[in-house]
Amino acid sequence: MTAYFNQTGWPAKAPKTDDKRKEFIASLHKRKTELFMALIEKKLLPLRPGVQRLIDEALGKAVKVAVCSTSNEKAVSAIVSYLLGPDRADKITIFAGDVVPHKKPDPAIYILAATTLGVDPQSCVVIEDSTIGLAAAKAAGMKCIVTKSGYTAEEDFETADAVFDCIGDPPEVRFDLDFCAKLLKKQYRNQRRLHMYKHNNIGTLAGDMSWTRRDEAKCHVAKPSLTSSEATFAAKPHKETYSFVSAPEKGGLHGTNGPYADIASQCGDALLVLL
Repeated sequence: MTAYFNQTGWPAKAPKTDDKRKEFIASLHKRKTELFMALIEKKLLPLRPGVQRLIDEALGKAVKVAVCSTSNEKAVSAIVSYLLGPDRADKITIFAGDVVPHKKPDPAIYILAATTLGVDPQSCVVIEDSTIGLAAAKAAGMKCIVTKSGYTAEEDFETADAVFDCIGDPPEVRFDLDFCAKLLKKQYRNQRRLHMYKHNNIGTLAGDMSWTRRDEAKCHVAKPSLTSSEATFAAKPHKETYSFVSAPEKGGLHGTNGPYADIASQCGDALLVLL
């Protein structure tokens, strides 16, 4: 919260001194925890689409899963247990509260998670929902996928490795564990823009397939057939907008509607950090 207020401005009635502001932030965290606990106990706070599915995929492949949050540890543990069930909760390591001296965007909590679980930060994929969390993940040297929320939809996620509206459940899966593994295997480089060409009901993306800069493109698409130099999209009966975030060197695209890549790599012992 301190980073948020420093970035957006403190409330008019907030204290002016550092000590008083720390007390103010502590009281807000306490009140937030109380409200969260009440919502959870009444089962009024559902999981975002795809969270349980992705965790199950990770645990099923013996991938280490951690929850890293600067919120109160009691609240985070309760959320994980209530929403995911005690069996899953027992397999997930939680790093929360004051386990590190500095909160996000400082990378300390992610570095602690990697160190404690014995995983190289470069083998980690973080799923975040804000620019503050994104900054923490990137400063820790980790890949970061952003799933935008209603509160962060307008924030700038230019440095993210991928951006989606949610993780997604069938039949609208946005990405899966294989997609996370692909991020760890590939290095993306900013090069020249992809160009969108449309001819009747067929759209073709041509140009260099190695880029990270997001681009908005409207086209009729289905799962593409890919080569190293172009991606040709078959027609769909309706038009949608896709935010193409990155395309690996040997072909492959993904957008806000989900991954479109031929994924064959394995995740190995990579750590999947979920918020």
